[in-house]
Amino acid sequence: MPSQTLTDSRVRKLKTDKEREFFWDSSFKLRGSSFGVRVTRSGSRTYYLSYRNFRGQQRRIAIGKAELVSLQEARKKAKSLSAEIDRGDDPAQSRFDIRRASSVRELCKYYIDEHCQNRLSSKTLYEYERIIKCEIVPKIGLIKANNVRRIDIKRLVREIEVKRGKARLAHHTRALIHAIFQFAVYEEILEFNPCSGVERVKKASPRTRVLSDSELVKVIKALEEEAIPMRGIFTALLLTAQRSGEVLGMKWSELKEGNSIWVIPPSRTKNGTEHLVHISPELKKMLRLVRENLSPVYFAHQNLRDYVFASPNNSFGHVKWIRKACNRIIDRAEIEHFTPHDLRRTAATGIRALDEPKVDRETVAKILNHKSYSVTALHYDHHLQLIERKEALYSWSRKIDHLSKEDKNLRFSLGHE
Repeated sequence: MPSQTLTDSRVRKLKTDKEREFFWDSSFKLRGSSFGVRVTRSGSRTYYLSYRNFRGQQRRIAIGKAELVSLQEARKKAKSLSAEIDRGDDPAQSRFDIRRASSVRELCKYYIDEHCQNRLSSKTLYEYERIIKCEIVPKIGLIKANNVRRIDIKRLVREIEVKRGKARLAHHTRALIHAIFQFAVYEEILEFNPCSGVERVKKASPRTRVLSDSELVKVIKALEEEAIPMRGIFTALLLTAQRSGEVLGMKWSELKEGNSIWVIPPSRTKNGTEHLVHISPELKKMLRLVRENLSPVYFAHQNLRDYVFASPNNSFGHVKWIRKACNRIIDRAEIEHFTPHDLRRTAATGIRALDEPKVDRETVAKILNHKSYSVTALHYDHHLQLIERKEALYSWSRKIDHLSKEDKNLRFSLGHE
């Protein structure tokens, strides 16, 4: 394990390719104790004290995250803990005993704070917190973590899968419970994972819903009664074929070259690579309409001002949920149920079916930002097919605009007031 004199600036610059690595402070000189910082691959930095207790057992105790605790404060805390150790105390064991006696709800909070905050996307983190709040805590949240039995988890998962008929949610809930307890075992809070032996739930079959041209016309008509921001969201979903989380989080600063190119940064894409999306003239007109109808709340809060689809009701950022709006559109259109993600599949399928230009599957994959894991794609062929992607998205947008103009009862076509 590397050792060096730590300074605040050095701590900020420390990086590692390993899952986690300790860097010890050579200037910390107390008999039997070592002070340093643990750095993870994701960039999280936490100060630690390493010592041997009165039984000769090696222990480590976390002092605090580097972004919350200064190096000077962490050293001071380390010296205070070392004094306790010299008196025969074992602070790591004391903390362990407290955690072991804690409830599942407290364990979930510890997992989110210590393991997830700097590792997951905001969307995944939000989903984890939602599952914990709505599915895990109401059922087993008050049980002491070390008293949870396998049957408790089986009952929880079975109720979601069988009684409520939500196989996909049951699958994700079981996986998250397993991860939380496995983390507790790794951190030596628990001795075993009670989720081990609980069978994985078979996820529901992948969705195949693709909207027909006639259904798309009905959807466009149903959009007339939606407010401008929501109309813009569904138009962007359909004309860009991007994921709903990426569309909802779109920023004006990500739109380049006169709003003709949308550059999604690696931090917001599923595969962690920058992605370029061409904005068609039809979508540019809709975005202009969105900008002209921004809510007064948008200008009152600094953290809203860069979001294209800023939340009209609060100051916490962009619109996050569109399921209710989707259900309203379905009811008005009087068509079979679809999800926002089905619009992405509809766009991909529609682009492939275009008469002119003919679009191959590889180009569609590039539009969708699907990563190819073939040796050729990974190591040799890095062609982005930008021209082909632009032509495909422009032709798709023209087709949708043409469909919207075919219905004489429509008060607007996509991108027009």
